[in-house]
Amino acid sequence: MEPVGWLKDPEWYVRADAAEELGNSGDPRAVQRLIAALNDATWVVRRRAAEGLAKLGDARALEPLIRCVKEGNADLRQAALDALLKLGKPAVEPLIACLKDDDPFVRERAVRAVAKLKEGHVVPLLIGCLKDADFDVRAAAADGLGDLGDARAIQPLVASLGEWHPTATKSAIRALGRLQKRIGVRS
Repeated sequence: MEPVGWLKDPEWYVRADAAEELGNSGDPRAVQRLIAALNDATWVVRRRAAEGLAKLGDARALEPLIRCVKEGNADLRQAALDALLKLGKPAVEPLIACLKDDDPFVRERAVRAVAKLKEGHVVPLLIGCLKDADFDVRAAAADGLGDLGDARAIQPLVASLGEWHPTATKSAIRALGRLQKRIGVRS
């Protein structure tokens, strides 16, 4: 039996291996099967399906992966975000939409993902995230701005140094240090 049939096996580990094999196959026909596997009853199968979709890099997976980011457990959410990152530019706008999600975990992961895509037009969005209600989101925004190396981030990062939470303050300080190295900001 080939991996396609294995996706219906009663044992979760067989279905998980099938999802992995389909992702490794490079076959575009596997995309729809892996999208369907994102709804499997077992989280390991769903995670492997997301990882497989990342390897295939097909834009048809965008919306199902965004749904996983919003609705999955932590492992599935991370695998879905990693898959979206591998999709590159087509994933930018759906990830930007996640910056407004009600769940701070989703916002924080989306901030980190958007920053990794290195799109200059996201700098103002990340600057806005420096004022998010959740300190992890604010810290992620500071980290991302430091990685992007855009001078527009200097003043907002300096302003955020009065942050009441040490994690976000440390991230802002580290970001300013990276900006200093990249673009010659004086301390």
